[in-house]
Amino acid sequence: MHALYACEHLSTDCGQVGANPPESPAASGPAWGKLGFLATHMADLQRLESATNNPRQGGFVIRFPSGRAEVVEWDTGAPMRADAVLQVSKNMAAQLVERLSASASHDDMERTNWASVVAAIQRIVTDWNEALKAHLYAGGSSAVH
Repeated sequence: MHALYACEHLSTDCGQVGANPPESPAASGPAWGKLGFLATHMADLQRLESATNNPRQGGFVIRFPSGRAEVVEWDTGAPMRADAVLQVSKNMAAQLVERLSASASHDDMERTNWASVVAAIQRIVTDWNEALKAHLYAGGSSAVH
């Protein structure tokens, strides 16, 4: 597991803008800062970034209606292809469903708007991917002749 910290919070139902993030899912979990977020009665997602400023690490925490939280993290050496981000987002959501199913968290599975979760994950991954590209290509592109 990588050291990540909370960066941006997304709601799956476009609720009201709040002023405080949700409580940390565990004492050993990410450090929660004073961040704006969207409040919701459904699942909430909060983007995580590397605590060591490593742009290759990304992730998010999702808090389900019951209060259960799951962290999804990744570490990659290269940006994702833009046409792959949706499939990656769907795969991450499917893994979350599997985690809930394995722990018999059927209420959370039923109360979560999974299409909205996929869209929120897609936004998080897209934003992370763009930040990684900006970091990698910040020095300008070198033309090969």
